[in-house]
Amino acid sequence: MRFCYENKKDLETIRIHDHIFYGFDYLYSLKQIKFYCNDYLFIFNNVIFFNAQTCFLWGPGPNILWLTVEEESSYMNEINKLKNENHPTPDTPLGKNISYIQINFKLNSGDDIFIICESVDLKTNNNNTGDGSLS
Repeated sequence: MRFCYENKKDLETIRIHDHIFYGFDYLYSLKQIKFYCNDYLFIFNNVIFFNAQTCFLWGPGPNILWLTVEEESSYMNEINKLKNENHPTPDTPLGKNISYIQINFKLNSGDDIFIICESVDLKTNNNNTGDGSLS
């Protein structure tokens, strides 16, 4: 399933609490992040911002506590400020008329992962192997 600006709040209905976060891949040339957890693969498309704070505030732990979609945040404000102050050309990501979304993951270690992108594709793991591999 694909999530974009129009149906972004549907992302918050995904049952992801206590899923194990296995890691991610950043494919620079595609501007894409693949985020792996036991039952899902999130593919973030046209990524314009990524931030991870990882300092094990509550000790190490790979479990996802929640996923939220932010309407307004300091990161989104920063992107909008860049767009308004620099007047990017129409062929650049900020120059296009795209409504971006920000997705936040909170892990049980206290870690935060923030991604701003154009859309998210969600794939499910039919094998349910629990190792992050997807069919």
